[in-house]
Amino acid sequence: MLAEHPLDPAVVQEAAHRCLDAVMVHNSEELFCLNRQWETFQPVSRIPEDRTFYGLSTWAEDSRRINVAGLPLEAYVNTVTVDYVPAGVSKGTGILELCRILGLDPKKTAGMGDSWNDLPMIDTVSYGFTFPDGPNIVKKASAYEVDSIAAALEKVSEIRHLQTL
Repeated sequence: MLAEHPLDPAVVQEAAHRCLDAVMVHNSEELFCLNRQWETFQPVSRIPEDRTFYGLSTWAEDSRRINVAGLPLEAYVNTVTVDYVPAGVSKGTGILELCRILGLDPKKTAGMGDSWNDLPMIDTVSYGFTFPDGPNIVKKASAYEVDSIAAALEKVSEIRHLQTL
C-alpha cells in the first residue's frame, strides 16, 4: 500500500447507524455487509469496532437511505453502488499521490474509467479514457473513448511516440 486514508471509526459507526437498509464496509482484507447478504461480503449485524476501514458503500438504489450529512465523507457514484471515502480523497488525489511518490508529472499520465466515481481521476490526468457504455458525463470528460484496454494502451503508445518526434 502506497498511502492510507482510513475512515475515523466513529464515522464508520455513525454512518452505519444512520443507514436504514444496507451498508458495505471494506478494509484491505475483509468485506462486511450490514443488514443484507451480498456475494463476497460477510453478513454482520453490527460493524466490527476493532478494524480499520477505508470505505463504505451502499447500493445505488439504497443511497437515499443513508444520511451522511455532517460526516467528513465524500460520496462517489459507482456503477451499482455509492462509495463513501474520507473527505478530500478520490481517485484523482490517488493519482496525484502516486505521481508524487514516483516523481512523475501528473499532466503526463493517463487514466481509464467507466463510471461517475472515475471523474476526479479523469479530470486529473491529461489522457482520460472511457468506454462506449460509460455515462455521458464521463464520456464528455474523457479525451478518448475506446472499446478495450488494449485500444487505450495503443493510443497511449501513439501519443508517447508523437511526443518524442
